[in-house]
Amino acid sequence: MSGTGATDRESVSLQHSEEDAYKAVERNNLLNMAKLAIKGLIESAMKDGKVLDDSHTKLQQLCIVLEYIVDHRLKVKKNLLGGKRGFWGFVETLEKASGDFQETVVAVKGIPGIKTVTGRGRAFLKYSLMQKRIGDYFKLMVENQAALRDWYQPGALLCCEEGVITAGLLVGLNTIDYTVVMRGEDFDKPVGVLDFSQYFKDGNYLEKPLLEGVEKKSDDEDQAVELSRLLDQKAYLEELNKKLESNVEKLQSKLQTKENENSSLSETVSNLEKMLTSVTTEKEKFKLIVEGSQYELKQQIENIRDDRTAQIDSLQTSRDGLNDLYSASRKQLNSEIELRQQIEQELMAQKSIRHEKEVALKLIEKNVHEKQDQLISLRKQLDEIKSANVKLQDELKKTKHSDEGKTVKIQGLEKRVSQLSSANKSLDEKLQQAHVKAQQMDKTAREMGEKLQVITLAKSNVEADLTIEKQWRTSLQGELQQEKDRNVELVAHSKQLSSLKKVSMCVKCQQWKTLANLPKTHPLQSFIFETIR
Repeated sequence: MSGTGATDRESVSLQHSEEDAYKAVERNNLLNMAKLAIKGLIESAMKDGKVLDDSHTKLQQLCIVLEYIVDHRLKVKKNLLGGKRGFWGFVETLEKASGDFQETVVAVKGIPGIKTVTGRGRAFLKYSLMQKRIGDYFKLMVENQAALRDWYQPGALLCCEEGVITAGLLVGLNTIDYTVVMRGEDFDKPVGVLDFSQYFKDGNYLEKPLLEGVEKKSDDEDQAVELSRLLDQKAYLEELNKKLESNVEKLQSKLQTKENENSSLSETVSNLEKMLTSVTTEKEKFKLIVEGSQYELKQQIENIRDDRTAQIDSLQTSRDGLNDLYSASRKQLNSEIELRQQIEQELMAQKSIRHEKEVALKLIEKNVHEKQDQLISLRKQLDEIKSANVKLQDELKKTKHSDEGKTVKIQGLEKRVSQLSSANKSLDEKLQQAHVKAQQMDKTAREMGEKLQVITLAKSNVEADLTIEKQWRTSLQGELQQEKDRNVELVAHSKQLSSLKKVSMCVKCQQWKTLANLPKTHPLQSFIFETIR
C-alpha cells in the first residue's frame, strides 16, 4: 500500500512539474512576442517620424499581442445575467486604484457603440497607448496581487515575473505618438492574426525563392532610400546641434546670473550681520520694555481681580436683596390680584343684583302706569257718577216723590263710590312704597360705583409699582452687562500679553535660524550666543 501511494505522489509531482514547464513556455513565448512587437514598433516609428494611427501594421500586431497577454489564463467569470466578464471586469475592480486610472476607465465607459466586454478591454488598451500610460497601468495591475489571484489562474503572465518585465518594456512606448478616433470605431470586431514573418531575420522563407530576382532590381532603390535617410539624420543632427548650442548659451547666462546672485548674497550676508547687531540691541531694549510691561500688567491684573471680586460680592448681595424684594413684591402682587378678583366677583354680583333691581323697577313702573291708567279711568267714572248723582239729586229735588227702588239704587251707587275711593287710596300707598324702593336702589348703585373707583385706584398704584420694579431690573441687567464687557476686555488684554510673549519667542527663533545659517567659524557667532543667552 505504501509503495502504491509513493508512486501516486511521484506521478502527481511529475504531472505538476510538466504543467509548470508548459506554463513557463507559454509565458516566455508571450514575453518574446511582446519584446519583438515593441522593438519593431519603436524602430518603425523612429524611421517614419510621424504620428501613428490604427492603419499601422506594427501597431496592430502590438495590440494583438497585448490582448493575448491580458487574456492569458484569465478565469471564466459570469455576472448575474449569465454574461461573461473578461479583462474589462478586472480593470473595473481597479478603478479606484489611482486618479489617472479612474479617469481612463470613466472615459472608456463613456465611449458609445461598444456592446461587449472584450470591446471595452480593447478600447482600454488603445486609450492607454494614446495617453502614453500603458506601462504605468500594467505596473499598477501587476502590483495588485490580490485582484490578480481573484481574476487569473496560477501561472498567468501578469501574476509572475514576466508581468513585471512586460510593464517595464511597455514604458518605452511613451516615446511614440499615437492617435485613434475612439467614437465610431468597431471595437467589438474580432482582432487579426499575428504575422510572425515580420519578426524573422530574413523574412518569410516560403517567399524567399520568389524574391531573389527582384532583390537585384531593388538595390538601387534601397540605396536611394538609405541616402535620403542619412540626409534626414544629418538635418536632425544639425538641428540637435543648434539646440545644444542654444542650451549652452542659456547655461552660460544662468551661470552669470548665479555669480551675480552669489555676489548679491555676500552683500546681503554683510547687511544681515549689521542687522543682527542692531537686532540684538533692539532685543535688549525690547526685553526691558517687555519686563516692565509684564510687571505693570501683573499689577493691573491683580487690581482688576480684586475690583472684580469686590464687584461680584456687591452684585451678589444686591442680587440677593433684589430677589427678596422681588419675591415680596410678587407675593404682594399675587395677594392684590386675588383681592382684585374678589372685588371683581363682588362687583359682578352687585351688577347682577342691580340689573335685577332695574328689571323689578321697570316692572313696578309698568304696574304703576297701569294703576294710574286704571285710577284715571276710575276718576272719570267717579266724575260721571258725580255728575249722574248731581243729576239724580236735581231730579230728586224736582221729584221728591220718587220710588223706593230709586233710593236703593242710589245707596248701592254710593257704596260703589266708597269702594272705589278706598281702592284708589291703597293704590296711592303702593305707588309711594315703589318710589321709596327706587330711591334705595339708586343709593346702593352710587355706593358700588364709589367702591369701583377705589379698586381702579389700587390697580393703577400696583401697575406703577410694577413699572418701577421693571425699570430697576433693567438697570441691574445693564450693570451686569457692563461687568461682562469688562471681563471680555480683561481676557483680550491677557491674549495681547500672550501674543507679545509669542513675538519675543519668534524673534529668538529667527536669531537662532540666522546663527544656524552662518558658518561655524564665524566671528559673530560667539557674540550672538552670549547676547541671546
